[in-house]
Amino acid sequence: MTAPLLTAMSVNVRHYPAQAAKWRIDAGGSLSVATLSEVHAGGELSDAAKSDMWLHDPEFVVNRQREQSSAVEKQLAWLDAQADKMRRARDGDEAVNRQNAQAQAAAEARVKSAKETAEFQRRIDQKREADARMAGVFFRG
Repeated sequence: MTAPLLTAMSVNVRHYPAQAAKWRIDAGGSLSVATLSEVHAGGELSDAAKSDMWLHDPEFVVNRQREQSSAVEKQLAWLDAQADKMRRARDGDEAVNRQNAQAQAAAEARVKSAKETAEFQRRIDQKREADARMAGVFFRG
């Protein structure tokens, strides 16, 4: 294999572990007998078994990544709630509500501005196309 291909594959293995596990299985790899016995026993998996599952079971990888993502989202929500609680304790409920309303209004204004800009750009493009047609230049896109 060439160096660029090996580099691309190593990036995929690191950043796409589910795909890497699938490739390992397709290449003839499988779970160890010890891991299979732990899975069939139904108890808590050892670290070695979890590592083996990570390397050879794409579904395990996907489920683990989903759990980690969910845990991160829960932690962020908790941190947001704590920050809001601290702001309310420091500034008072009315001030925080006013700040939240201002932030929401600013976000809505940005969305409205982006829509207006897109609409304005669309009209400019239509005008250019119409002008080009009037000048005898035909083009698409």
